[in-house]
Order: sequence, then C-alpha cells, then structure tokens
Amino acid sequence: MQQFHSAGVRPGDPLKTSTYNKMRRRGSGVRRSAVLAALGLLGLSGHATLARADGVAPAAPITEPYTRSATNGVLNLLMIAQPATLSGLTPQQPQGFVYNVCLNPGNGATSCPPPPAGVNQYAGPLLRLMQGDTVNIHFVNQLPPLTDSKHATNAEEPGEEFLSQNPTNIHTHGLMVSPHYPAGSVTTYGDNVFVLTFNSANGAPGISASAHADVRMDATDYSFTIPSNHPSGLFWFHPHVHGISLNQISAGLAGMITVGSPMDYTCVGAACSNFTQQLFQRHLLLKDLQVLADGTRMDQPDTTMCLSPSTGGLVLPALPGYCAGQDFSSQGGPNYSGAKWFLSVNGQAYPSIPVKSAGGEIWSIVNASGSNTQNLVLYNPATGKNMPFQVLAVDGISVQSSTGQYGSAKFAGTLCPGVTPSEEQSVTCTDRLMMMPSSRVEIWVSYRDQTGTVVIPPQGARAIFRTEGYNTGPAGDTWPAVDLAEVDFDPIDPGAAPHALLVQPPPSTLPGVLALAQDLNQTNATAQGPNDGVVLSNCQPLAPGHHRRIYFNVPANYSDLFGLGYEEIDQNGVPVPGTFRDVTEFNSAAPT
Repeated sequence: MQQFHSAGVRPGDPLKTSTYNKMRRRGSGVRRSAVLAALGLLGLSGHATLARADGVAPAAPITEPYTRSATNGVLNLLMIAQPATLSGLTPQQPQGFVYNVCLNPGNGATSCPPPPAGVNQYAGPLLRLMQGDTVNIHFVNQLPPLTDSKHATNAEEPGEEFLSQNPTNIHTHGLMVSPHYPAGSVTTYGDNVFVLTFNSANGAPGISASAHADVRMDATDYSFTIPSNHPSGLFWFHPHVHGISLNQISAGLAGMITVGSPMDYTCVGAACSNFTQQLFQRHLLLKDLQVLADGTRMDQPDTTMCLSPSTGGLVLPALPGYCAGQDFSSQGGPNYSGAKWFLSVNGQAYPSIPVKSAGGEIWSIVNASGSNTQNLVLYNPATGKNMPFQVLAVDGISVQSSTGQYGSAKFAGTLCPGVTPSEEQSVTCTDRLMMMPSSRVEIWVSYRDQTGTVVIPPQGARAIFRTEGYNTGPAGDTWPAVDLAEVDFDPIDPGAAPHALLVQPPPSTLPGVLALAQDLNQTNATAQGPNDGVVLSNCQPLAPGHHRRIYFNVPANYSDLFGLGYEEIDQNGVPVPGTFRDVTEFNSAAPT
C-alpha cells in the first residue's frame, strides 16, 4: 500500500509560481507521438527514426543477477542493506543502496565476503526458489541517514521524523506466504511490513516509530516457506517502510524472486517442450535513478527533469541508457544541466544483450522502479518497425488469448503469425508492453522478420530494447524515452521453431487453498494484532460462493490520501446487507 508515486524537486529548489511549476503540476499534457512529430523525428512507420545516436557503443554484455538457490529445500541468507558505488552508471558512478547477499555462516556475522568477480550488486540478487522451499534471512541495516526524502524531511508530517534515520525492512512482492509476527517459539517475522530495522549508527529512533511498527535495532530475522502448491511465477522483493519506500527503491534496493519455471505453464505437448529446453531464460531487473551533474543521487524523483523547457515540456528523444536533465532556471525551476536520469538493466546503463540460443530467449522482466512506467518495445533499425514477441505471463499469471483482461491496458495483443485456428486461444503476441511500477512479465523473444515469422537472424541483426516514454495525463507524470539495451542476435538457425509457445491457462480456482495458506491459518490462530489486541483468528471463511470486494480509492473527504473500502458479495453477485464499509483513510501505522 506504499505510495510510490509522489514526485517532487529536491529540498531547497525554487517552488515559486512559474512555467516550470505549472509544468510539474499538469505533466507534459501531450502524447509521445505528438512530441516526436513536433521535433521532426517521426518516419512514415510512426516510429522514431533516430531515437538513438548512431555510433554509440553499448556497455559490456549484460550479466545475470547474482543468484542464490535453496539446498535441500532451505536457503539461509545473510542480507545486508548498505551503501555502494554504482559503477554501472557512468560517468557519474553515484553512491546508492544495494543488498549485499551471501549464505549465512550462522556465527553472528554482519558482513559478507566480496561478491564474485563480475557481479553487479546494483542489479539486485535473484532468489530462485521451488515449491516447498524455506527461506531464512538474517537482515542487517547498515544504511546511512536519508537526506533527500519528501516525507522524512517534511515539517508538515510531525511524528515521522524517525524516517530520516533510514529504517528499512523486506517485502516479498506477490508471494503467498505468511506475514507472521514472532509468537511463542517462533522468533522470526514473515512477509510483514510492520517491522522497522534501524541502524544504531544513525541514532536511537524516537518514540513515535513504535506507533508505526515493531522497532528492531541493526538486524531482524525473517522466515517464510513457499507452499507446496504455490503457483510458479515471477516475483520481487523490496523495502516497504511507509513514507520512504520510494526513496530506498530509487536508491537501488530491490531483487528478484522466481518460483518454479516458465516451463511449468508454458508448453503443451512434447514438441513445444523439446524446443523450449534449448531457450536461455534471461532475468532483467529494470531500475531508474536520477543523478545530478556532480554525482549527487536524487532519491525524490522530479519527473520533469528531462522535459524540453523551450517547447513547453515536450519529451526529448531517447538516449542510450539515460535521458538528459534540462535547465529550468529561466522559468523559476532548478538547473538540471549535466544531470542524467538513468534507466538501467541489471545495474548497467545501455548494456548489450547477446541472444545466442537457437530460437531466442525467455525474458523474465521486473519493473523495480519506485514510480517510473516503462513503455517497452523491441525496435528493429533494419526494418524501422517494432519486432513482435510473445507474452507468456503477466504479474505471475499465464496469458493465453489477448481477449482477456490484459489485452487492453498492459499490451495490445495480436495473434502470433502462423498459428493455427486451434492454437489461437492459447497464445498472444504484441509489439508493445506497458509495465507500471512493480509489474512483472515473461516473454519469448526471438528474431522475427517483417511478417512476424521466426527466421534465421541475418548477419549483424540487432534490435533496440527501448522504453518509448509515457504520459499519464494532464495532471499526471511524464516518463522519459530511453534506449535500455542493444539486443544482438547470432545468426543461428532456429530449426523447427514453433510459431508460438502454447501457454496453459491460469486456474480459474486455485487448488488446495487451505493447504496453500496452512502457515497463515496457524498464525491466525495464535497471533494478535500488535496494537489493537484483536485476535486474528476471528477472521473466518466466508459462506460458500461468497467473496470479498475491496475498494482502493481516495476518501471522499480527503482527496490527497489513499483509502480502503469493503463489502461482501454473495453467490449471485449481490452485496450482502450490512457489510459495506465506505472508503476511509489507509492507516499506515497499523495493520488493517
């Protein structure tokens, strides 16, 4: 429930009424196509013909995130949140925050040995898990105080001064695991965001901190088990301290989690399975960070940084790995000359992605941005068109036909070229993918010709993995256009490649729900809410056929806050009398 989307200038920047501040309040107010047309960069195909400066060499080949897997069903980790130099963001190489991860030696250690050569810690670790695995994390906070946080430094929010001491925690985004507190013989926390770990080097927290969550000094122990029938899919983890999640995520704290394999839901039939066995699965973690010309990290993003001040706030053409900050001083705003808004892939700005396996690769992508929306395409300079790819899963749910719920907002689904009528309901392709913050997708990327058919890549074939920028409306934000990576295809014969990978449907009813939630049930029977004394076992199953409807909106009496509402629906889809609760302010200081 963290509000990731607050944007603002750095403390001390001019906030007087100006063209710049009007631009900030209303966004750019234009779509990218109008922007490019105004700048004379649209070709007949409707795509930017020179969105990347020719001759710009990509960085080193991309590396996979540092990966840890369970041994005999158990993964014991020492995880340290600490500052580090982000060497993949050149030339500034700012200081950011990273998760330093190693196997827990179990001797009380609070530091990990240096990571293996070639590991980019800013990429974030990858935890590859299987159903039934248990993860134990001894989590240590070695972060410095926050100096650039809207909420931690805002005098209008009394009682939250402790946020400047940079407490942190862990949230496993999307996993169905226990959120337990320590109770009885259990000394660990589950996926529980109502615990704050402080670094004692930053001073003791004020008494108000305990009103928001359990307070721990220096370290906290977490433990969660992946249920035996947990769906396979792509997830991630990040800090979830209400008020500063945006700042810590922007600085670099995020990692990936996989459960099972895409093969668990991708292939139907031996031919498809045999083909996919040769595909490399690549993991791509997308992050963004604004860095001033002197190398200072901006944790509180200003979404106008790269808009064109001379043209009323138009989006600028894409650059390799970043967009360039602009000078708004003549309009009463800050001077971002020399600043860069980096959009990195696995901790690198504009790396190369070598596709060497016959038939392409499966990409597992997480948008680990605090607020940036990615409008992703694979642009083929040789054809001047975006290359289609198949969507396998979105947010941990397998995707078959584009006629479902994902076919409109997240991507414009089309039929994969060459599929038979009997296959049409099992696959969908697209040439554009909208990834809002926290979203996860898995796609099949292969070289396709102008008709969308999988073919042998010609010599020197490449594509640009790009976000084309996105404007969220007249009162919203404008996200920049950036070339994220160069994709280099080796001229390898894909052989008898299928036109598409047949995807199994997501279950309409999750099997074994009670078994899936067994550890949650045990927790509910023994635990109490931390502040209200409510026994959580009072939460009982609904009547057969009934379900819960939860509203997420802003309260009618306070349009600047998030809120929750609720009602129960019977087996006929009719609200149950007496269960409606109107949207009220979300209380970030206690569980609901």
